[in-house]
Amino acid sequence: MEYHVGVSCDRCGQQPIRGPRYKCGDCPNYDLCGNCKEYSSHIHNSRHIFYSALENILHPGVTCDGCNRKIFGPRYKCIDCPDYDLCVKCEASSSKTHDPRHIFCKINHPKDIEGFRAHLLSRKEPRAPSPVPPPKSFQIDIDPKQLHFGKLLGRGGFKDCYAGVYLNQPVAISVFLFKLTELSKHELDEIKGEIQVLKQLRHDNIVHFIGVCTNPNDISIVTELCENGDLHRYMSKVQRPNFHRLVKFMHDISLGVAYLHTRRPSIIHRDLKPMNILISFDLRCKINDFGIACIGSRGNTTMHSNCAPEFWSNNPSYNEKVYACGLTFWEILSWGEFGHPYQDIPHHALVQKVRDQNVRPRLTHLVPRYPKNLLTLMEEMWQKEPSWRPSMSQVVERLTFWIREQ
Repeated sequence: MEYHVGVSCDRCGQQPIRGPRYKCGDCPNYDLCGNCKEYSSHIHNSRHIFYSALENILHPGVTCDGCNRKIFGPRYKCIDCPDYDLCVKCEASSSKTHDPRHIFCKINHPKDIEGFRAHLLSRKEPRAPSPVPPPKSFQIDIDPKQLHFGKLLGRGGFKDCYAGVYLNQPVAISVFLFKLTELSKHELDEIKGEIQVLKQLRHDNIVHFIGVCTNPNDISIVTELCENGDLHRYMSKVQRPNFHRLVKFMHDISLGVAYLHTRRPSIIHRDLKPMNILISFDLRCKINDFGIACIGSRGNTTMHSNCAPEFWSNNPSYNEKVYACGLTFWEILSWGEFGHPYQDIPHHALVQKVRDQNVRPRLTHLVPRYPKNLLTLMEEMWQKEPSWRPSMSQVVERLTFWIREQ
């Protein structure tokens, strides 16, 4: 058993701490033993994050690519590069020295490298081939004669979605209900700008944009087809999956949002909820309807139940989508059993309840079913103060733990 000489637990007083030692990442000198860590959200500031104290552990043969020194303590490995590692100090400024779109995985101990490799393989695991894979290439303008409409998949407030075929490949076609002739030149330029952004996005957990089809009457956005529809309907049709699959859904969504947030400039999804998350044939979650949603509403952002408290202030937050992601996680773990977050609160009362009275979805029905640390993460994500919420990269890292445990 490991002994931490000279270090005592700030809850039970155990000295020295025997076994795992957890150090608060927000306090200069606060430590807990393994037993007390389970109660950290009740005995310490619930907004603070604890890390396993491994400051003196050396990662043999590994050099930080930022400062060229040996790595002691947590090692951060880029999951998008074949060989790129950073120490704790250099990781804090990684967005300035490395590709900001890349995501780093934290490796506390050299023995954890096998778990990292397993996680990396799970991201690249061979999947059953789609009967007809989505087109690899795309173009900004699609000839209407090459686009063939199939069955209606669903109707929304500002668009209808159809299954279709483009260049002999299955696609999804979203037809917007407003006419091009109704748009001003400024509005049309905004649409083109949004499409140019969508065109650049390439990530496994973002719905792939293929192109746009226009004619004098309407505009259609063509994307890959996700055979299992949106997450909201999927939850209503399919029995609750096992815990591993639920966490995989949450992990996929987090990876997609983290990718959007780490792009430069960042892309903030304006309406993150299960209806805007699609499920592919191989049960991967893919984020949909970001950015383009503002076109259908003519640029006016409307209030909905997943809005963060700061939505109603003059200081909108970069962390709004961390909050919305936390509510989406609640729906996934509930699996539709208790409806939508705040469904019992009248629309006009949302501001008072959510922002002023700090009302959040109940967790009592989830406590017997899921690990406490997972529910604590969810609570941290919907904290009222944006700065108290974890970043999406931190959410990815913490969910990775549950992926590795399975």
